[in-house]
Amino acid sequence: MNDRQLNSLLKAVECGSFSKAEAELYLSKQALKKQIDSLEEEVGFSLITRSRQGISLTPAGEEFCREARKILAELNAVTQH
Repeated sequence: MNDRQLNSLLKAVECGSFSKAEAELYLSKQALKKQIDSLEEEVGFSLITRSRQGISLTPAGEEFCREARKILAELNAVTQH
């Protein structure tokens, strides 16, 4: 797991779709999906639900994203010092 995967997940969730997130992250849809799929495989559970209407967090994904935001905030704080 790395900060790029976490940021990609959070951006995709924020945007509500891979298409919107890929444009903001300057990634291909395939690269974005690969990052998130890899993250889900590493943690061992689904983080998002995919549908024609977009993506949404699973209950486990909601908790995971809350903690990911904290981790990324701390990482940013450390790198700012």
